[in-house]
Amino acid sequence: MALAYWGGMRPKEIRHLSLLSVETPFDEINLFIRSTKTVNGRRRIPLHLLAPDNILEDLRDYIRTRREEAEKFTGIAQKQIALIGLKDSPHALRREVLTDGITQYLRDRGGDHMDLYCMRHSFATLTLLRWQVYSAPATVSVLRIRNHLIFTPTYQQRFAQLFSRSLIEQNDREKVNTLIQIRRLMGHGHLSVTLENYTHCFGALLAIRQNKASLLR
Repeated sequence: MALAYWGGMRPKEIRHLSLLSVETPFDEINLFIRSTKTVNGRRRIPLHLLAPDNILEDLRDYIRTRREEAEKFTGIAQKQIALIGLKDSPHALRREVLTDGITQYLRDRGGDHMDLYCMRHSFATLTLLRWQVYSAPATVSVLRIRNHLIFTPTYQQRFAQLFSRSLIEQNDREKVNTLIQIRRLMGHGHLSVTLENYTHCFGALLAIRQNKASLLR
């Protein structure tokens, strides 16, 4: 679930992750999505810039344990050993075990409309909110989740490393490029797909920006 919520991954992409998909130099956790829905879905997800520390620690522990387990799978290449799998097995969890189990967990707590794909939608919206708050810090005051630790300076500085230039200093063209970067994190071919189908707060953020601009006139 963390990979969908904090990494924006599709359920099928999670199932197809192998040990070869993960690189952990220093304190980083980079996931390389190679088996995916479209060519545009091939991408790197830098989880160390996106997820909170407690999630990262859990993932590091899991990856370390899975690599230790893999040492017993003699004669099997790392690209054939699933990252998400049962102990003592190199194979990926079956779809019904991974997605159906998590879907039931989510529905028990959030209602019948919930499923694992909802976590991917949440990732897109949350990423857009983080970009908005970093580029216009006053925006955080109107958010219900304004006290979430991802809006603290430490996490916002990490998030900003996804982009080539300070989000506060961006001109209009660079802001469009930032949206394109979010689209790439999602693995979409077109920005319109990201904005129209996933980032459900985009219209509200535009209204906030326009309201603030009118107050300054």
